[in-house]
Amino acid sequence: MTTIPDNVASLYGTYTTDAFRFADTDAQAGATLGATYVSETGGIFPDDIVLPSYTLANGAAFLSWVTSPSLRMSTIFSTNATSRHRLRFTRKWL
Repeated sequence: MTTIPDNVASLYGTYTTDAFRFADTDAQAGATLGATYVSETGGIFPDDIVLPSYTLANGAAFLSWVTSPSLRMSTIFSTNATSRHRLRFTRKWL
């Protein structure tokens, strides 16, 4: 047992569409999905706190469109979940 994890591994992928027409404007959409695994870690002395291994999954999707030559609007949907926590959803306007 060490104070840093023995193993950390991540795998992510991203997809972005070509530009397309949406509500009479130029738009683009995309998504990212991935996960990170972290192995158990803890202290070096007896009875130290041990942090369990976990996997963190992330996902996000976006739709971006131009409303005028100087203004671009975006909406982003993202979520993440660990093997020990509940799923959380967020929506942001940029």
